[in-house]
Amino acid sequence: MAFDTTQADVNDFFGECSVTNVRIVEDKLDHKPKGFGYVEFATKEGLAKALTLGGLSLGGRNIRVSVAEP
Repeated sequence: MAFDTTQADVNDFFGECSVTNVRIVEDKLDHKPKGFGYVEFATKEGLAKALTLGGLSLGGRNIRVSVAEP
């Protein structure tokens, strides 16, 4: 995702997917976004819907959506 993407942008993008939490990963030293993040969903249906959105544009960049391994 674009480096200037906010948590609100991500919430809006996944608006129909029952988002419960968004975390945009930042560099520990300079606190600049690294261009990826994690989104949690309230339901499996929300997750399934989110997985169909991979490849779409968010902030001018195509995003990749996948399930994170614990």
